[in-house]
Amino acid sequence: DLTGDWSSDVCSSDLENKLDDLKTVEKIVEAEYYIEKENFKLANKYLKEAKYLIDNDDENFYKNKKFMYYTSLAKLYTKEKRYNEAINIYINIINSAQKKLELEYIEISLDKLITLYEITGNGKKNMKMG
Repeated sequence: DLTGDWSSDVCSSDLENKLDDLKTVEKIVEAEYYIEKENFKLANKYLKEAKYLIDNDDENFYKNKKFMYYTSLAKLYTKEKRYNEAINIYINIINSAQKKLELEYIEISLDKLITLYEITGNGKKNMKMG
């Protein structure tokens, strides 16, 4: 019967989990906005809220939210000239993505990593990864 009760607990639970993911992405997008505006205090606030939602999420409907979070955090660190912390995030993303064969994440993170190595002058020394 296709006209059954679609408001069952299972559907409600799925909807709540999807909404949690949307809230997480919303916080990350807000953080990105404030990073661009160089309001690092507000950017950090929204990233902390996103991290809380990620850490307390039971189900993962939007698989890119962790990648979005960590790349935004690295972007914040870069703008704050906290280059080593940003570098560590990109290295961790690459290592994690290699295990899961997430080539797009590796490519994006390598590009950002190379840029950071150029900024810090550590390009030749650090490009020997793995």
